[in-house]
Amino acid sequence: MAHTAVTALPEADAASVTRLVDGVPDTVATTDAAVAAIDERQYAAGRGQPCLQAAHTREPVRAVVGRAHHSELIGSLNVYSYRTEAFDPFDEQLVRLLTTAASEAIANALRWQRAHDQVLQLQNALRSRADIDQAKGVLMAIHGISSDQAFERLAKISQRTNTKVHEVARNFMRNFTAPSS
Repeated sequence: MAHTAVTALPEADAASVTRLVDGVPDTVATTDAAVAAIDERQYAAGRGQPCLQAAHTREPVRAVVGRAHHSELIGSLNVYSYRTEAFDPFDEQLVRLLTTAASEAIANALRWQRAHDQVLQLQNALRSRADIDQAKGVLMAIHGISSDQAFERLAKISQRTNTKVHEVARNFMRNFTAPSS
């Protein structure tokens, strides 16, 4: 998107795309290393910088346009020129169109990342549950106790050792040797 902006705007010398995740800015694309350094200095300053101002107000500042996606602030397209007064209202409208495309791409990437993270969490939870269920079953068989009582034993060890319940269960199963017949 940054390259497209520089190509589409005759007066543009460089561009970058700033993504905001949980309010923290990050340059995710740039046409020029010097622009990335400018962006980083703006982020470090924390206020008064065009790309963050545009992202927060959703109004263009010079040729920087902020973008929200379904009321979620996601970033800005930052277009730079070495000439003063380089951009006209037509350029501003073109940057708005490019920003819309960039925001959709960023929003899709963020949605994919969230879904991917959730899948990993669910897979981890399923593995953890299997460990806990196996340990509970062994405790129930050995001690003749209920499922709830077996879980309580695992939970007490977890609290006493400051270890997650699934790790207590995994360690228990790793160290368990079935009684010989």
